Amino acid sequence: MPFELEPVLELTAEVIFSKPIKAGEAVGYGADYRVSRDGWLLTIPIGHSDGYPFNADGMRVLIADGQVGHIAGGVAMDQTMIFVDKPVNVGVQVTLIGKVGIQSVSLSDLAQYSDASIVALMNNFAPRLQRIIVP
Repeated sequence: MPFELEPVLELTAEVIFSKPIKAGEAVGYGADYRVSRDGWLLTIPIGHSDGYPFNADGMRVLIADGQVGHIAGGVAMDQTMIFVDKPVNVGVQVTLIGKVGIQSVSLSDLAQYSDASIVALMNNFAPRLQRIIVP
């Protein structure tokens, strides 16, 4: 091609709940995920009914304050729990797909992690997700 293309898709959500969590405490369906160290548990309002893969447990996400978090436990229907090392306030943006500073998580990363195709992921994004088209 005569020009280079860059990925522009972003999937973000704001933290709606944040609480400290101790090593060994359980999270998620069936309490089958246990945190390995003390930290903070964040809740964001995106789940598998929005098209984010249920099996993304452990997937890396980017926090607006520069932290890297990981999905804790299975992705619930309308919410996702994220483990981070330091406190994060309600309202802070979490990037599930996109860039924060020099860090990025691509749709391709998510597809590979969850053993899905990029096309399947794109087709599964629910209509209730707000779409903002930037020219």
